[in-house]
Amino acid sequence: MSQTVVGKIASVSLKNFVTYDSVVFYPEEYLNIILGPNGTGKSAIVAGIVLGMGGHCKLLSRCENIDSYIKNGKDSATIRISIYRNQRRDVRWFCRSFDHNRNDTFEVDNVKVTARAYLQEIRTFNIQVDNLCQFLPQDRVQDFTKMNPCDLLVNTQASVCSAQMQELFEELKAKRETQLKSTSQRENQADRIRELEVRMAALEQQLESIRVRGEFEKQIDVCMARKAWLEYEELFRTYTTTMKDHTHAKKSFEEKEKAYIHCKADMTAILKRKEELEQSLTQWMSVAQRSTDEINTLEEKSERLEDSIAKQKRELQDALAKADERHTELQEAKVMLGAFVQDCADAMTSLGSEELVRQKIATLEAEDGKIRSDNEALMGRRQDLNQKIDTDIKPEMMSIQRSIETLENVASTRLKIIQTRFEGTYQAVMWLRDHTHLFRGKIYEPMILELNVPVPEHVPFLENTIGVRDLIAFTCEHTEDMNLFLRKIREEMHIEGVNAMQSDPADKLNHKAKHPISSMKRFGFHSYLIDMVEGPFPILNGLCKLYGLHNIPIGGPESAKYVTSLPDEISIFFTPTNRFQVSKSRYTGEKSTRSDLLRSMNLLNRSLDHALLAEKRQQLQRLVRECDKIRNHRGQIENQIKELQERRAEQMAELRAVQEELSKYQQTKLKVKRQQQKCVELTQRLVNVDDEKAKFERSCRTIIEQLLDMQRRKIDALEQYATAAVEHEMVRERLRIFQEENNEMESNYRLVEDAFQSAKRTLANVEKVFDRVKEKTNAKNVEARALTKNKAPDKPDFPYRTEFATLPDTLEALEGHLDELRVRFECLPEGNQTAAEEYAQKQSQVEQLRATVAHSVQNVASLEREMAALHEQWYPEMCRIVQHINTKFSHFMSTMGFAGEVELIRNEERDYNEYGIRIYVKYRNAEKLCALDRKLQSGGERAVAIAIYTLSLQHMTQVPFRCVDEINQGMDPTNERKVFNMLVDETCREGQSQYFFVTPKLLPRLRHNDKMNVVVVHNVSPTMAFSVKKRANNRLNEVQKPGRWTALCNVSAEPTTTKQGGRDCLRNPAQTNQPVMVRRMARSFRPAERADPIWLANWCCGSPPADLPTLSVVYGQLLSANDSPPTAFLAAPLEPVLYYCVFGADRTLRSDPDGRLGRGIRSRADPVVQRINPGPTESFPGGYDK
Repeated sequence: MSQTVVGKIASVSLKNFVTYDSVVFYPEEYLNIILGPNGTGKSAIVAGIVLGMGGHCKLLSRCENIDSYIKNGKDSATIRISIYRNQRRDVRWFCRSFDHNRNDTFEVDNVKVTARAYLQEIRTFNIQVDNLCQFLPQDRVQDFTKMNPCDLLVNTQASVCSAQMQELFEELKAKRETQLKSTSQRENQADRIRELEVRMAALEQQLESIRVRGEFEKQIDVCMARKAWLEYEELFRTYTTTMKDHTHAKKSFEEKEKAYIHCKADMTAILKRKEELEQSLTQWMSVAQRSTDEINTLEEKSERLEDSIAKQKRELQDALAKADERHTELQEAKVMLGAFVQDCADAMTSLGSEELVRQKIATLEAEDGKIRSDNEALMGRRQDLNQKIDTDIKPEMMSIQRSIETLENVASTRLKIIQTRFEGTYQAVMWLRDHTHLFRGKIYEPMILELNVPVPEHVPFLENTIGVRDLIAFTCEHTEDMNLFLRKIREEMHIEGVNAMQSDPADKLNHKAKHPISSMKRFGFHSYLIDMVEGPFPILNGLCKLYGLHNIPIGGPESAKYVTSLPDEISIFFTPTNRFQVSKSRYTGEKSTRSDLLRSMNLLNRSLDHALLAEKRQQLQRLVRECDKIRNHRGQIENQIKELQERRAEQMAELRAVQEELSKYQQTKLKVKRQQQKCVELTQRLVNVDDEKAKFERSCRTIIEQLLDMQRRKIDALEQYATAAVEHEMVRERLRIFQEENNEMESNYRLVEDAFQSAKRTLANVEKVFDRVKEKTNAKNVEARALTKNKAPDKPDFPYRTEFATLPDTLEALEGHLDELRVRFECLPEGNQTAAEEYAQKQSQVEQLRATVAHSVQNVASLEREMAALHEQWYPEMCRIVQHINTKFSHFMSTMGFAGEVELIRNEERDYNEYGIRIYVKYRNAEKLCALDRKLQSGGERAVAIAIYTLSLQHMTQVPFRCVDEINQGMDPTNERKVFNMLVDETCREGQSQYFFVTPKLLPRLRHNDKMNVVVVHNVSPTMAFSVKKRANNRLNEVQKPGRWTALCNVSAEPTTTKQGGRDCLRNPAQTNQPVMVRRMARSFRPAERADPIWLANWCCGSPPADLPTLSVVYGQLLSANDSPPTAFLAAPLEPVLYYCVFGADRTLRSDPDGRLGRGIRSRADPVVQRINPGPTESFPGGYDK
């Protein structure tokens, strides 16, 4: 019993997780060994613990997304783990659920919490699933050797040291980091002080230069002010002159304006009369224009009427000419009609009776129809024969020919496969075909080209026996030929991937089966593999030598059940879908069988089938004969068709002659009829000359009347135009006289108006100049006042009176003096305008930095004292721990015949980030101790070192449990046994933490301990048959010391009960002829437990205590002492279940004092059997050690 159980796992429940529907796992407090074949769900339990304890999927290095752990077909998965939280064994429940949307739900004691709170609660138990020293999943074993010494130290501390030690180490690293940071800052600050002092010296020079420049700048400002006032005085004088010009211009404008107004009043009446005369002139001109337009319009209309008269005259002449033409045409048509009537009479005389001719034509057509019908019938028969040849016989012949070509082209097809998939081999084949003369004997091309499997269904047997490397190998009859061939191909031609084998020349098969096939038929075998393949005898002999094809039998599906009864020489055999390999354990002598599904490599599936080829050729000959027969029949029909066509040609010639005579007579009659119709039409189309002349006279009379009206209207328009022209000339003359009388007055008005406009423009220009000068004068006054503090020089309090007195009084002299000052100012270097501010700022920074440096020196000294004190607390204890680990590690390695050390390494005493643990190992005497590294040691050597290191941590652990998954993979049996024995010794001592050891296999006769708990995870097929007694005896012989064993088996079937030999038996429904023996277990229990004995069920791969009787396999349920199933099991249909059967050290069924499996076996309410829904079942006939 452990001194403390806090943090240890009480149970793990998985629902819809990986392969499980539902499972509950109850581990023990010390060593828990979880074993079972690959794929049964061992690692799923480990994954459930990692994820249930808040771990991330990346810790398992299998899937990146958590939804990958949901069982196929399920929507979500749930993990529930109970952890002991006190010495009273009260548990705390941790539950994690997730779905395909990656929604995570966390619960602690059935209360939903956040992921952060969930992890914090787990950390209170010092559970570290991300620490490889505590939790080493299967896919992260190699990550252990990837850890650098620093990581290994951190993980080791977290695993074996107290929280105080870890806090001390973290505090030391933090203080060291603070110390280094302070030192670095102090050095940086000292450098900064030096930089600031240099900068201040430069700023002092700039300040002096700025002072001198300021003096010159002040003098320049005074000169600029003096210049502004001088410019103002100049502008003020200009302003006075412009103001006088403005007054004069304004007076002249006023005088011109008065004269313009007086003259404008006199001109108003004159202009009004002139305007009236101009309007009258325009009106009479308009009247004349309208008269002109009307006259022109009447002229155009008269011309159109005259043209109309000419047109009527032309139309009359055309009508008269057309009347003469149509009369002549009618006379000619009548003459032609007489000729046609004569021709028709002549044709009737030659033909005779039209009715007799039609009767003869009908007779000839009837005979032609009968001949045509007979011909069509013969053509249809010929078409049917052609169709039968083209659609039935020829396609089938072509298909058979292609099949024959395909069968005969096997070598070409296989050569293309080689060219596609094995380019080097293809090049070697092409080279060999051109250089066979170089070799003494025959060199056979690759087996793919030489071997032939007549039955395609037999190809997978050969492809699953012979390796691809040998299928593409060349076969040489002589060794020297093989050496020469390989030298040519590999060394001279540099072709890679070409293999060759040597087999002596032979003309027969030199190998025979050890057991005749007749003696193997009782096991369901019908032939050996060598009988299914054809090829050259040297190749076949070589394959028999390499693969033993003559001793590999082929059987039906029933052959699989005779595995244990086969002769020992049969190590491989085939069923139609599987390849079975039988091996014998070198430890127990027990046979085990490995079954693999046959897979096709598509290399030999194109074989030459001679029987099929002969059958195809016979079918082709039969079709050729049938085709010839049909062609002969078709020739006879074609002769009959030819005779009918000749007869029809004679009758058709006679018919055409009669029809031509009748057609000639009918065409003549038609011509007469048409000509008569034409004469009627011409008579109807004759023109009446009198009507046309009367029509012409009426039209001309109307047009002439219109012309007379036009002439009258034209005369009226001409008279109106003449009146308008006279009036227009009169008005124009009056306007000329009026203008001559008023021209002088109008000229005077124009001169007055021009003088007024000129005076107006002059005033505007003068005002504009006056305003501009005034604005400049005012602006210059403002500018000058701004430069002299808003004071004028004529004021008593003018501030620059003294300076102005020393300056020149003219602008030219002042400009010279100002240029001199500016030159001297520009010669001085320009300083930074913020230099004074910057200088003060730098001076303040220097003072602050000097104070900070002093404080930093004190702080570093203080940190050094604190680190020294902490170092004295942490380092000796850490050295003691590492030394203790080193002692254990060296001891364990030495007991295994190896050497090893664990060392605490460091660079500088205070560089705690560089502290680490390094593992040194030596596996051979000739070697030196070297650091554990994944590049130096093999996988098995690394596994041994990792396992020994974790064991070295076990006895001083601070974590509640550890887990390693398949750490023994890659170890040789000797090392594996030693490591396992040490594991048992270390983990089964009082006070040790809980330990999970996951493995798919274990060696026999290993060391056991009372505190061990073995869990066997096994999926059992209901159709499997077990040799129960033999399996039980083998397991009993392997047990050296009783311990606790648990079997986790998935089974599914409904048992039936029978009697055999006086003992109860259960039959497997799938194999009713093979009863499974069951014996009572009551005598193995203590007297107190015999009151309610049970049957031990579902035990197929575990190892129970040594004194238990023959083990039993029951497909489905438990049976009670009265040989009948419990009532609870009869109430519901049977389903796949998983059972835990727990045994104590006293070889009796435990009553489970912890209360996890029930209070003893007496209570039906708390059964000793825990049921779950398993995952997919699979066969595992070889036991857990296979």
